[in-house]
Amino acid sequence: MQVISGIRIRVGVCLCAVAAAIAVSGPVRADGEFYQFDYAARGSSAVASIQRGSYGVALGWSEWQDGQAVSLFLSRGWPVPQLGQGTTIRLGPSFRQARGRQRDLGVRATLEHFRPTSWGSFFGLADLNSIKREYLVLAEFSHWETGLAGFASLQGDNDGFHERTLGVSVRLGDSPVRLRLGHRFRAGKTFLGISINTF
Repeated sequence: MQVISGIRIRVGVCLCAVAAAIAVSGPVRADGEFYQFDYAARGSSAVASIQRGSYGVALGWSEWQDGQAVSLFLSRGWPVPQLGQGTTIRLGPSFRQARGRQRDLGVRATLEHFRPTSWGSFFGLADLNSIKREYLVLAEFSHWETGLAGFASLQGDNDGFHERTLGVSVRLGDSPVRLRLGHRFRAGKTFLGISINTF
């Protein structure tokens, strides 16, 4: 718990620092789409993200043993070269509706970093949401020649949910499609998935 709390504090400080840099940065401009579906018994999830220019919309759905929820994130992005080339911050309103509960509105911030390497690429993401103080930290390394990738994530909220995930994926040929296999350690669930990334 101390490790997770420390990560949340460092991510929060980082986001506050880059917020000051937004005023002197122009909007990020990139078009692309990302779709992902992971299946596990009573633990499936789906994500759809579409970006046009500096604006984006992300839809999410997830289920767990006792329910399910949908979410929406409308964002605008800015490059943050102060934190390295390929770094972007996205800010905007968020919405969440859990089955049998009231609708929640909040503010969400996402910090992304993409860096090509001599052997592939690295992608990092830190996501904070004022709704239930949800957080997600993700790191993924990809090997271009083999199409293999490995990823790890930490996520949770202030309602008692915390999860650690490790997984691998493989690209299908030269397509934007990947097959995914991962394990959520706290839930004890292994999942199979598919993703499409046109960024």
